[in-house]
Amino acid sequence: MRLLLKAVAAAAFAILALAPRAAPASEPHSGPPPLNWSGIYAGIHVGWGRLDVDRAYPIDDHYVMTGVPADQAPAGWLGGGQVGVNRQFGSTLIGAELSLAAADIAETGTFQGYPTDPPVRLATKMSNLFTATARLGGIHGSLLSYIKGGYAGAQITASSWDPAPHWSEVTHWTGGWTVGGGFELMIRPNLTWGVDYTYINFETRTHNGRVNGVGPGPPLFQNTQINAELHSVMARLNFKIGSW
Repeated sequence: MRLLLKAVAAAAFAILALAPRAAPASEPHSGPPPLNWSGIYAGIHVGWGRLDVDRAYPIDDHYVMTGVPADQAPAGWLGGGQVGVNRQFGSTLIGAELSLAAADIAETGTFQGYPTDPPVRLATKMSNLFTATARLGGIHGSLLSYIKGGYAGAQITASSWDPAPHWSEVTHWTGGWTVGGGFELMIRPNLTWGVDYTYINFETRTHNGRVNGVGPGPPLFQNTQINAELHSVMARLNFKIGSW
């Protein structure tokens, strides 16, 4: 009997040793939550811009005669803020943004306005840039690349003076259209950093203003047309302030 029990025990032990062992229960996967680009945001930007300016004279004015080339290319800094909204659809993003920036983009040059007169000084300055754009982007994890387009407007000032001294200064709000693009990197769920390029084509405006410093007699006028294009590059920081 003992031999039989030993034989049964040995057989049971062998079966248990040869039987496949159950795999341990797998733990649930707990990876990071998917990134969400949808929401309302506000931010700041700062950068550099160049204004390509063509000053034309359809008629002889006090400072420059018709046909004299007076091109300028002022450059300088811009800085301001933006607010916008994004909506994510899978790997596609659509959005809208408003931005306002102060600018110090100006240049003064010396030109020979009339062949027999002393040279005159002409200055062009741009300030207070506003844009309203729509955005379309592609999402690659924490990276967003986008293109944009819409309306832009800026305060542009044309100034002239001669050695007499006579001087003129006229400022117009000048509208136009804009296109551009850039990228943003999500460094925190509510914080993104990026770089943005903007091109703006402003409408042609006539800066017609009275000449100051003249004596009695008929009034004299500055009469210059400003045709300008802006190229700018901005560094941006956005804070998400709401989701939807």
